[in-house]
Amino acid sequence: PAITYYQMGSNEWRTTRTWPPSGVRDVSFYLHSDGSLSLELPASEADPVIFKSDPDNPVPTVGGQNKTDDAGKGPHDQRHEVENHADAVLFSSPPLEENLEITGDLELRFHLSSDAEDTDVAFRLTDVHPDGRSMLLRDGILRLSLRKSFERYEFLTPGEIYSGVIETIPVAHTFLRGHRVRLIISGNNYPRWAVGGNTRDKDDPPKVAQNVLHLDLEHPTALVLPVQANGR
Repeated sequence: PAITYYQMGSNEWRTTRTWPPSGVRDVSFYLHSDGSLSLELPASEADPVIFKSDPDNPVPTVGGQNKTDDAGKGPHDQRHEVENHADAVLFSSPPLEENLEITGDLELRFHLSSDAEDTDVAFRLTDVHPDGRSMLLRDGILRLSLRKSFERYEFLTPGEIYSGVIETIPVAHTFLRGHRVRLIISGNNYPRWAVGGNTRDKDDPPKVAQNVLHLDLEHPTALVLPVQANGR
């Protein structure tokens, strides 16, 4: 086989001739106003969720793919410094009734409005163990002015709803029965990524942005996972 990879969670080496492996399909897990994450479509009139992006009080980096040890490396527990931060919002699945196996590319597809002309959206995917540990698997970020291209800025009109997609590198992980899938959304992830000022002009003083994450049927927000056919 052309590819050998390690499936975390189930802790085993596997091989495949193609990537992603055969049998993988994209499955949308929708974010809901009550903080749940599920396959159920959102309601037509679902309330949005509001979170702040404060450049002077960024949500910190705790572990992950860092080149230095300043914020730790690898799958650190996100509960204390990240999930307890006032500007982080959480969405969690119920405890899984059977293993959930994901292998391939994942992404967050979101709808957001802001009172700023530019802002960032960051997400972290974690595996929540039965003992409460929320272990980091992947993270990603997008500056909204660069949502269509890195070649040209397209700034925001405050109050208007925009769609965006945050991609990340592939993952191979099995959420074991009894574990939960969790998504953490914030306006920053520092020092892994530089903190934006939420302004059109980078020379302007930074401002606190009020960001509105839309979750209704017309403007859904979903975590799209590469689910193995035999893993649900």
